[in-house]
Amino acid sequence: LKLSSQFTFGCCKRPSRDSVLIHSFCAKSHGDVVFVVINISESKAIKLNVTMGEKRTEYLLSPNKDGYQSREVLLNGRLMSIENGLVPEVRGILRERNEQAHIPPISIAFLVVHGTEVKECLRSNDTADVLSTKAK
Repeated sequence: LKLSSQFTFGCCKRPSRDSVLIHSFCAKSHGDVVFVVINISESKAIKLNVTMGEKRTEYLLSPNKDGYQSREVLLNGRLMSIENGLVPEVRGILRERNEQAHIPPISIAFLVVHGTEVKECLRSNDTADVLSTKAK
């Protein structure tokens, strides 16, 4: 999986007290940005308006109904499981700019925002990659 380079923009204002943490990185794809949104609240969902870029691809990791105690991980609402030693294909969900991002409690979202033209992300990406994008 490869979504981002090692170039990061930073995190949040109060990481020890916030229930939402947001990190941003330059995406592997030229000029795009990845936002990692971590919702550690057990009860409150987050709705975000992403006003930059043209479209975005979302990858949402969340637990099953057991919450923090869950031993299963859902990707975009579908159970992720390793079969015969193979990790399943990871597909994001393509969203329009005007669609809100919804991050449920106890979830991690990777939002790959396309067409941002952020100056730092337009440079060549010669650094090691962390995640890759495929949209359905």
